[in-house]
Amino acid sequence: MNRIFFFLKNNWIILFAVIFYIITLNFNCFQNKDFISNEILQKNLGYIPLIFFAIAALLALIFNCSSVFFLTIIHFYLYYISVFKPKYFNSAFIFGISILLPINYIFFILSSERGIFNLFGLKKIFAIVAQLYLLTFISIKPNNFIVAAANTKYKILRFYKIFGNLEFRIINILLFFFMIFIVYIFIVKKFRYRAKFFISALLICFFLFQKNYLTNYNQNTNIFIGLFISIIFFALSISVGFEKAYNDELTAIKGRRALNEELNKLNANYSIVMLDIDHFKKFNDTYGHKAGDIVLFSIAQILEKRLSGKVFRYGGEEFTIIYPHKNIKKIYEELDNTRKYISKTKINIGKNNKKSKTEKKVSVTISMGLCCYTKMYDTPDKIIRRADEFLYQAKENGRNRVETDFDLLEKDDKKQVSNKKGDKNEK
Repeated sequence: MNRIFFFLKNNWIILFAVIFYIITLNFNCFQNKDFISNEILQKNLGYIPLIFFAIAALLALIFNCSSVFFLTIIHFYLYYISVFKPKYFNSAFIFGISILLPINYIFFILSSERGIFNLFGLKKIFAIVAQLYLLTFISIKPNNFIVAAANTKYKILRFYKIFGNLEFRIINILLFFFMIFIVYIFIVKKFRYRAKFFISALLICFFLFQKNYLTNYNQNTNIFIGLFISIIFFALSISVGFEKAYNDELTAIKGRRALNEELNKLNANYSIVMLDIDHFKKFNDTYGHKAGDIVLFSIAQILEKRLSGKVFRYGGEEFTIIYPHKNIKKIYEELDNTRKYISKTKINIGKNNKKSKTEKKVSVTISMGLCCYTKMYDTPDKIIRRADEFLYQAKENGRNRVETDFDLLEKDDKKQVSNKKGDKNEK
């Protein structure tokens, strides 16, 4: 049950996309052109997605996120053609965009963020314009494309001859889901905020194309689906801003600004952990800063997966974990188990130098200091200071250990034992 809840919590946008597809494509009010005329729909809703796309592109431009910017421009054009130039949104156009769109997703997501209005950005703009020009040319003269596809020596274009048949639909379905899988694999770890939005937009486009393959053209459906995709990209642009403001770029977890805001929200009944990677400066001197960055990222991901508290990068090789309770025994056991796991984990840092033929795997250890809310330590600053003292104590006692107030730990242990005895007596 917990796993189902966790999946729903983390993938709500994808589930919403699927539900939206089912509702939109099966309600007669959206499928029946007589229910709402295209002219009325265009006047009332037709321009709203264009506004959302424009705002999304502007936000992506401000946040200097080229992948979101360029994909938003592509979707802007796709929506404009499907709603305002329906005569061009024919089977030839759909054939071309169903192949090019997922490929563009992969290209723009995997390409590094090098800006928009520079040489790298201009190359991408040229590639987009060339693709859109080709699609428009194909849609204007679909008969010429059919003849060219039939006579071409390239087998891939010959699929157009069976465009209306089941074989092509299967190929299209497999291509889209393969691209979704690749997108998820490459960006879910590094850009987990964006992953859900990109996949949702791809799913919606896939549903749109399949709808136009399987049934007669319905412009109303395109308006509603375009509205949803534009909202996805609008939310994506906002999430990019949030990601840049609150996330640590190196470790892909929340950074110092997010930590400071979280500390301001705390009232009572919480615990704070200060964590440090042992001998990290010496590690950087031995293996280099690139290897150090890999270790920092790996440790951050392990902490996020294994700990129930909120993990933040404090700075350098230090991390802070906040627990919303004072169950010191439970926290200590979780921290100690994670410490043991990390000490046994081999981290692949790649080839140590150009001459090395094999990839190097290393292991590191961590030290932690744990302090919970008490009458003496009743503010976040005091608790962090005390947790820091426990951290230095762990360093002095040999590293690779968790230090805390063991008197409190013992009291908590005795309290839990007495509670268990009370429960047995009640039974």
